[in-house]
Amino acid sequence: MLTKDALERERYEARQKAYRDQMSLLDDARELAREQGLEQGLEKGRREGELIGQIRTHERFLNRPVTPHEELERRSLDELRRNAEALEAEVFGD
Repeated sequence: MLTKDALERERYEARQKAYRDQMSLLDDARELAREQGLEQGLEKGRREGELIGQIRTHERFLNRPVTPHEELERRSLDELRRNAEALEAEVFGD
């Protein structure tokens, strides 16, 4: 039979283990969220770069001044997409 001190010690150790387990789960969740955030950021960056390249290529093809890269980087993804689509329509006569 356990003494009161031994029982209290077991309860304390069980609480500590539960706390460590919870902290480990939180650390794992944070790491997963960080990795997903980085992946999403990279994907967005790739898409922006692709659209900027399309815009500048279409501008050259149409013999227009090429918009500075820095100016295009300040635009939202939707603005870049609309600009690229409009220029593409001009290039291909859609």
